[in-house]
Amino acid sequence: MADLSKVQAGPVTVSFGGRDVGHTEGGVKLAITPLLREVRADSVGAAVVDQVLMGLHCRVSLRLAEWVLANLKAAIPAGEDGGDYLGLGSPAGMRLSAAAAELRLHPAELPAEDESYDVVLWRAAAASEVAVGFSADGDRVFEVTFVALPDPEEADGEMLGLIGSPV
Repeated sequence: MADLSKVQAGPVTVSFGGRDVGHTEGGVKLAITPLLREVRADSVGAAVVDQVLMGLHCRVSLRLAEWVLANLKAAIPAGEDGGDYLGLGSPAGMRLSAAAAELRLHPAELPAEDESYDVVLWRAAAASEVAVGFSADGDRVFEVTFVALPDPEEADGEMLGLIGSPV
């Protein structure tokens, strides 16, 4: 039977590398995309007879509303951390895995210790254009998309992360 108490809505808190990134604007979007390979057989013509899962691509997109250096450093991994500033640019060949950290989405209405509906990406890194609007009539927010990278330490199938509490 349907249960309206299981219909959930509301914002999440976001932490990256164990640090709360603060307020977001416009919501937070989790996208999980299966990477599939089509299987075909000459005996059935051009029809796809099956699909094989080749992996998952997980992304979290959000607009960070708090203009603080720690958020900019998380959003722009190809920058040099100068302590009180972020130098823009990085040598070619930089690997995003070097800047990856745990990204956690926690429903704001739940107590911090209740992880039953958390979304955790073990190793996430910002991998998008960072667009910032500067205007007299708008907030200075910046949009960023984090991608999940596989965790080589995870051998039990939760290579990218999990939804819910493992215990």
